[in-house]
Amino acid sequence: MPITFILYYCIFAGAVVVSFLDISFALHLKPLHLSPILVGAVFLISGGVYALLSPLLGYILDKTGWYKRSMALGGLLALVAFSLMGPSPFLFLPKDSLWLNIVASVVLGISFCTLLIPPLQELVTAAIKSGYPENLDTYGITSGLYKSAFYIGTFAGSVGGGFILDKIGFSWTALIIGLIGVSCTLLLALYGAVKMFCFKATKDGCLI
Repeated sequence: MPITFILYYCIFAGAVVVSFLDISFALHLKPLHLSPILVGAVFLISGGVYALLSPLLGYILDKTGWYKRSMALGGLLALVAFSLMGPSPFLFLPKDSLWLNIVASVVLGISFCTLLIPPLQELVTAAIKSGYPENLDTYGITSGLYKSAFYIGTFAGSVGGGFILDKIGFSWTALIIGLIGVSCTLLLALYGAVKMFCFKATKDGCLI
């Protein structure tokens, strides 16, 4: 099922976004001459937003079923966050603004939630639709897929992001990472369009 590969990529991309911030944010904040306590506080913002919003988002998704919409929103928010944090070379924003980094961190925390929470349930749904039984073995397989995508993305974000950061600087690298995030939005939009066309073109739709 194509949706499985799209979900795998979205998990990978979300992990790239998270891991790149871990290795680069402290260096990015260095010109602001913050105390270690303030640097730690700014670091906590995105994680704190993620922790606070995760239960609420899970409840909303269980009620609405908007899993793919949530991931699409998360990818878009990743681009917005990194464009502000960089800031993007195409935006005329101050480079050494603490408040801009705080706003970007809040947006990034929301992005983490909306991009990384829904895929596991979507993987389970895809597995059941493709014929897997709804039991612990299926949940184990989907959990393994999720973790493998996440850890590969963490490795790629740390190593690849660090390499690119060393070559072209934070602003451009942040923009690239943001584009990786928004590529999830584009893939999900393409998937939705293909699925709608397939459903209209055949009597029973298609299992994608």
